[in-house]
Amino acid sequence: MSASNQGGKVTNAGQEKWSMRVDQRRLCAVEGAVMDDTLIASANAEHVAWVAAGRRFDMGGDHVVVEPSGGFRVVVDGSAGPVYKEILKDSLVLSQDGSHFAYAARKKKWLGGTACVVVHDGSEHQKYQAVSGLAMNRTGSQVAYVAKAPETYVVCGNQRFGPFDGATRPVFSSDGTHAAFPAKRSGHFEIFLDGRSIGQYDDCLHTSLTFSEDGGRFAFVAARSGRRFVVVDGREWKGYDSLLGAPVFSADGRRLTYVAKRGSKCCVVVDDREGSWYDAVGDPVFSRDGKHIAFPARVGAEWVVVEDGSEGPRFSGLAKASIRFNPGGTRLAYVAGWQGKLAVIVDGKPTKPYDVISTETLTFMPDGEELAHVAVETGGKVLREGGFLGTYHIVVGGVEKWSFPGFAEGSFAISPDGKTIVWAAPEQDEWCFYVNGESVGRHAAFLGRPFFENPKRPRYLAKTDEEIFTIAIELDSGA
Repeated sequence: MSASNQGGKVTNAGQEKWSMRVDQRRLCAVEGAVMDDTLIASANAEHVAWVAAGRRFDMGGDHVVVEPSGGFRVVVDGSAGPVYKEILKDSLVLSQDGSHFAYAARKKKWLGGTACVVVHDGSEHQKYQAVSGLAMNRTGSQVAYVAKAPETYVVCGNQRFGPFDGATRPVFSSDGTHAAFPAKRSGHFEIFLDGRSIGQYDDCLHTSLTFSEDGGRFAFVAARSGRRFVVVDGREWKGYDSLLGAPVFSADGRRLTYVAKRGSKCCVVVDDREGSWYDAVGDPVFSRDGKHIAFPARVGAEWVVVEDGSEGPRFSGLAKASIRFNPGGTRLAYVAGWQGKLAVIVDGKPTKPYDVISTETLTFMPDGEELAHVAVETGGKVLREGGFLGTYHIVVGGVEKWSFPGFAEGSFAISPDGKTIVWAAPEQDEWCFYVNGESVGRHAAFLGRPFFENPKRPRYLAKTDEEIFTIAIELDSGA
């Protein structure tokens, strides 16, 4: 089909008309009452899962969840699993491609009481008194978690380690081939890598366990004798009063950075070398090639972005999570306060200020030259549920290419070749999905994030009260 604007809500700003074919496939029916905030989607927009409970009544058009005397169950792509007394909160996970799933459940015992199990691809693991910290590797082939029986153990794949006095959630490397976890035993904290203890410490920041992208390097924050330090591949680096957050590897794994604190001052340490000390420092960011690093820093009441040791212009405030390098590491952008509003700062120069800028959408195009983002002109209107009242703009290279009355967070995506931008925006009581400004579908709700199967085929998930669909947009050869 050829897409066309609907309702005049989108301004195309002279863009070329793209011919598209919409391939909509029913994925599944919505079985059972979906429990709030449990519905998840795979990254490739092909699979969904949720926790269901009770049965559903239709009372004047409003669905009401009845007290679930039958318990709870997990539904994957419309196929319902066994009933349990409880599905543990936030335990449901899907693999990257959605072909594997896991969750933790509580079930009734024959002689009273309850037991907890982890369910991986429909198969129950051993029963324990309690389980927590369920994690799945990227491919979905392995799960890991903390179990109590009543001693504490850590289960990784088909191995069990312990007993321990305590343990916290294991982490997998991005390639899924390595796993690590912290555990407490005999008054000390130990870090285990692939099942082997690699050191004992007075304390360990359990959220700091970090692998390089290829899984070949490993770092974490530990403490001994009142000093905190980073341990990198088994070697302890310099100690400080405190370390803020987790260490960060460059994409190639060759470099490492973290934030240190001494007294009231903070600095960014790169490859075990201190930079300048500031009143406050935000998270450092490497360029993709690892040759450059930038971070936000506060000097008195003002904020600057420091790039490779050089301070940029000062501003009244910065969006700390907004720092972006282009793919080649030759350009830098971030969001800062400017003229009483917010502006994207590109290579140290402010662009047009707006009332609101979505830092989530701030992205360099694949060619590394233009920058894209969503900006809002509210005209002084107040925040509403789900966003701001006002005019939303898709801004590319400083030009407002498309404008509309709303925007769905998480729906913005750019194709690998930079020729296609997709997003969702409200249309009366529904949501419209747009491809380069052209509306290609109206739905009650969207799930997950759009996914590009290739530069000319974006895919997304949409939901009605009764069904879930996976929808692909096929762009013709002229697009």
